[in-house]
Amino acid sequence: VVWYLGYDQGNLYLAMDSPCPEGTWPVARVRPEDALEQSIDYPLLHDDHVEIQFGTYGRDKASLGGYGFYKILANARGALSDKHWHNGTPGSEELWEYGGDIACRVADNAWRMELRVPLRAIGIARPEGPDGFRMPVQLVRADSSGGPYFAGWVGGTWMAWDDFGEIVLDPAAPAFRFRTM
Repeated sequence: VVWYLGYDQGNLYLAMDSPCPEGTWPVARVRPEDALEQSIDYPLLHDDHVEIQFGTYGRDKASLGGYGFYKILANARGALSDKHWHNGTPGSEELWEYGGDIACRVADNAWRMELRVPLRAIGIARPEGPDGFRMPVQLVRADSSGGPYFAGWVGGTWMAWDDFGEIVLDPAAPAFRFRTM
């Protein structure tokens, strides 16, 4: 699995390219219209899916009420679940909507996904600071077809914030542009 990340003043962009063994397709039973139901986490967990977690407020506050973290689950059909965990109001996790765009397609023995996440939706007013904006992130590609299998950017449980990788949004970083996907 290959992930690509980029950002501009208003959005974080993620793209994923996940190869599929020849003759196979990702399991994706949940449809985007099913997302109208209150909770589709459980069915999505049994599809092949991605899990993206943003620890905007830092590693030490990801499990702390009033701060927490943002999580997006999505399958190959583009069905998704978005939640703000530990936001300080128990039971309101599902009220958060990331407000971005998703595009998924399966072709050429690969599942490809593109995701736009508005920075304000994940609590980032300005993506800059003296050393850039730093944020722990976990990127996971989960496969359910042969039994649950989770391949994360960093190994560990979904709450292992001390182990997760960190991205830096820094205007001094080199710029690039995707010519094709």
